Amino acid sequence: MGFFDSLNEAGRGFGEAAKDAARTAKLNIRLRSLDDKLSKEYENLGRKYYEKHKDEDSAENRRIQEIFTEIADTKDELADIRGEVVCPDCGEYVPKNAKFCPNCGADMNVFEDTDTVDSEVVDEDDAFEDEEDDEETSDAEDKPADEGKSEEPEETEEKKED
Repeated sequence: MGFFDSLNEAGRGFGEAAKDAARTAKLNIRLRSLDDKLSKEYENLGRKYYEKHKDEDSAENRRIQEIFTEIADTKDELADIRGEVVCPDCGEYVPKNAKFCPNCGADMNVFEDTDTVDSEVVDEDDAFEDEEDDEETSDAEDKPADEGKSEEPEETEEKKED
C-alpha cells in the first residue's frame, strides 16, 4: 500500500498546486482590472482638470489643442474620401447631402455655405487673373494685336487638358 499512498499524496500536491495556480491567475486578473479602473479615474480627473483650465496658456494646453486640431483635420480628410462631412456638434460622419445629423440632429446646412465660399475663392482668383490680363492689355494697346497677346493663358489651358 505504500505505493498507492505515495501516489495519493502526490495527487494532493498537484491538486494544491493547481488551486494555487488558479487563485494566482484570478488575483492577476483582478489586479489588471483594478489598474484599468485607476487609469480611467486618472483620465477622468485629467479631463476635468483640462476642462476647468483649458483657457489658460500653458504648454500642456497647447499640445492638447494641437492634437485636437490634428484629429479634426484627419476626420475631415477621411470624411472627404468617403463623400461625407463631420458633424460640427457630435463629430460623427454624415452624408454630404444630409440636412440633419442622424446621430445628434444638428443642422447640417452649415456645409452648403462652405461650398459657396470655396467657389467664391476660385472666382476671386479668376478675377485676379482677369485684372492681370487687363493690365497686360492696357500695356499692349500701343503694340500691334499679335504682340499684345500673351501665350501664358493658352499654355494654362493646354496644361488643364493634359
